[in-house]
Amino acid sequence: MTRERKKSEKRAAILQSAFDEFKNRRFDAVKLDDVAARAGVGKGTLYLYFKNKEDLFIQMALDGVEQMAGRMKEIARMDLPFCERFFLFGREIGAFVEKRSVMFRLMHQISSESIQQEFMGQHRLLVEVARGLLKAGVDEGVLRSDVTVADLHCLLIGPLLFRVRLNKFNNDQIEVNTLLNLFWDAAVLKPETRKLEL
Repeated sequence: MTRERKKSEKRAAILQSAFDEFKNRRFDAVKLDDVAARAGVGKGTLYLYFKNKEDLFIQMALDGVEQMAGRMKEIARMDLPFCERFFLFGREIGAFVEKRSVMFRLMHQISSESIQQEFMGQHRLLVEVARGLLKAGVDEGVLRSDVTVADLHCLLIGPLLFRVRLNKFNNDQIEVNTLLNLFWDAAVLKPETRKLEL
């Protein structure tokens, strides 16, 4: 195993340990000693990878965001009918939101302005990609143009975020595809472009 790979695996182990610590406790209650112990490393090792607890939290919160943005761009550029791009895109977003739901909850607990700014900067990256796909749907004459792309984005993302909470706390079984089909019903411009089951 190469040295770089070992470093990458150790960093991933620390991030996972941090996630396990932060997911059940408030930011202020988590100590770097706890993260190090869970990761099976010395506290000093943490400082080889992260400047401080805020930096560790930021890196944990943003882990995977850039890869997701890249994947979303890849889907948006595919040479497929818009309907197929949309449903593929929507399923990927739904899975990402579900996987990251704990992070969204944690971000509401943090008062640190630097953490909030870093998180919102990365969040904007995802928003831009999502809105780019929706704008393509409008430009291609598939999605309605009588509402803004921001409205369409809210209509798509809001239910996907709320779904995770309802499924967890209300024991609902809301499916991503159901919400995507509801969005499609509300946002599609022409009935003949509808293809609800992919």
